[in-house]
Amino acid sequence: MEPDKNELSDAELDALLQAWEAPDAPKTLRAAIFSTSPRAWQKFWSGSLRIPIPVFCGTLCAIVLLAALAVWRWHAPRVIVQTQRVEVPVVKERIVYQDRVVRVPAPSPPRASEKLRPVADLNPRIIRSGDFEN
Repeated sequence: MEPDKNELSDAELDALLQAWEAPDAPKTLRAAIFSTSPRAWQKFWSGSLRIPIPVFCGTLCAIVLLAALAVWRWHAPRVIVQTQRVEVPVVKERIVYQDRVVRVPAPSPPRASEKLRPVADLNPRIIRSGDFEN
């Protein structure tokens, strides 16, 4: 490939670069960068977002449920279970619990159903319709 006659050498490009001066920035550049547009907090209160209604409703429900859960867990009573072994004196069918007396009722007499016992020796006998003798 043959070199182009219009191309400059590296030395010529270096000399041209050192002689070049950048042009001044236009007056509108400062206004575009440092505009007097509303501040961020003003944009926050006056801005808008396009969110689909199902996404908004789902997010709102999740936030409400999480807030309710946090409040419920925060105000839930804390139960502390502590077990201690206490020696209790027993005096003649009375049980004494710290500062009150509880009387133990006397055993009730046995009922009729409790008097019944199972048969020790079972001898079944088959009675036919013609046999009236028991």
